[in-house]
Amino acid sequence: MELRIRTIEEIKDIIYRENAKIMDFPVISDFTFPELYKEIVMINNTIDISTNCLLYNIIESKEKTEMYQKINKIIKNYWFIGEAGFDYWVMDKKGKIYYWERPKEETIDVNINFEQWLKFAYLDKDNDKILKKYEGFDPIVYEQGDKIEYNNKINEISKELGKFILELY
Repeated sequence: MELRIRTIEEIKDIIYRENAKIMDFPVISDFTFPELYKEIVMINNTIDISTNCLLYNIIESKEKTEMYQKINKIIKNYWFIGEAGFDYWVMDKKGKIYYWERPKEETIDVNINFEQWLKFAYLDKDNDKILKKYEGFDPIVYEQGDKIEYNNKINEISKELGKFILELY
């Protein structure tokens, strides 16, 4: 298994092969969404891309955002785009992506946009497959080889994201 950063065209091909477009993007006045985001999330299913990246379709994204905005004033400036295990990926009103730590109820700036997030998500999917081959083995083997390559690839997308992922895992 090879770790590689896919192009946006490759990612769109994967997404559209597995999911049908369902509707047009709804009008949401508070946010200016990147065109790529508006194009991708108009699919019929939420996509479980990797362990750390679940991408909501527009319906689930809107429901999750509205639910949290009712109970948390801090999150009113963010749009929920997906999950990261027990935490979330959110977008600000300018299209910047943040990691939202649910227990602490705080956002962490990983300095990426939606295109970079998609590239990370599919790189993380490759890493999930690599991790499976290490099941039952000493984790040091992964730490000394493939994990270094994984972190280097993330750094190609964003150094801040790479630092964050390295600290997180």
